[in-house]
Parts: sequence; C-alpha cells; structure tokens
Amino acid sequence: MQEYKAVLGYNSSWTVPNALTLTRFAMVPVFLGAFIYEAFLLALTIFILAGITDALDGYLARTMKQRSRLGAVLDPLADKLLVLTAFICLGLSGWIPWWLVSVVIIREIVIVCGFIFLHLARMDIRGKITATLDSKLNTLAQIMLVLVVMSSRLLEEALLDTLSHILIYVVAGLTLISGLHYLFLGLGLRFCFKNKKK
Repeated sequence: MQEYKAVLGYNSSWTVPNALTLTRFAMVPVFLGAFIYEAFLLALTIFILAGITDALDGYLARTMKQRSRLGAVLDPLADKLLVLTAFICLGLSGWIPWWLVSVVIIREIVIVCGFIFLHLARMDIRGKITATLDSKLNTLAQIMLVLVVMSSRLLEEALLDTLSHILIYVVAGLTLISGLHYLFLGLGLRFCFKNKKK
C-alpha cells in the first residue's frame, strides 16, 4: 500500500495540485495565441480558468496535505508567467501604458537576480523570504487589472474603463512597494550573513 501511495505521488512532487499548476503553464501559449488572433473572449475565459485552477490547487494542497517543494516553486512561476504574458499583450495593444509593463517586468527581474545573488553567496533563504502581504495584494491587483481591462474592451463599459485607469496606478504603487520590500528583506539577510561570518 505504501508503495502504491508513493507511485501516486503521496509525499512527492506528483500531486493533484502540481498537475493543476502544470495545466496553468499549458494555458499560457493558448492565451497568447487567442490574444494574437484577437479572440479576446477566449483569451479572457482562459485567464479566468487559470485563476480558478490557481485557487483550486492552493486549496487542494492544504486540504489534501499535498504541499511539495516543486509546487512551491512552480505555482508562483506559473502565475507570474501568465500575468506577465497578459501584461505584455495589453501593452502591445495599447490597452495599458508601457511604463507600467516596464515597471512590472523590472520588478520581477530585480527579485529573480536578488534570489540568484543570495544563492551564489551560499545563503540558506528557505523559509526566510516568503510572500509578503504587499506582494500578494500586488498579484491580486495585477490580475484584477487584466480582467477589468479586457472586460472593458469587450463590453465597452465606461465604468470599467474608469476602474482600469484607477487600477493602473494601484498596480504601479503596489509593484514599487512590494519590490522595495523584497529588496530590503534581501539586504537585511545579506547583512546578517556577513555579521555571522565575522
């Protein structure tokens, strides 16, 4: 029985939540293709489905006790890949300003480079840098902006257009705040690491 559980992925990376996360990865090129061919309703539907799978895999990981290291890496990566793809598409279409797309991309590059630097410095950062509240709010605001902007173009609703303009500045603010927060956390860990070595 234990061997059977091991094959199915209990206490391993082969879990239902991870399967949903991989499905979300597969949705990215489908979303991109739909957007390129101006099938905006399909693209919006895919984006919404991806959001549902994101919520579902998190719920299942907790309730089924199927959290894994692989899932901890793939889940946010899938989210970022889809959101960044959506932002680039919206930017190329002129639906959101390019300065916002640039700010969002630069933040992600800085954070990734920071993690690589800490890793190369041989610092154990597991459990020391986790998703912050402002980062979670930033991700939520980014998702809401994509949904509102695309819905506004499809429905041609003035209220949604106004809301999208507000969300643009909300996302910009949260992107800067959460990015600086991670930067300070990384610098703090680096400073502590240097003091320990002394």
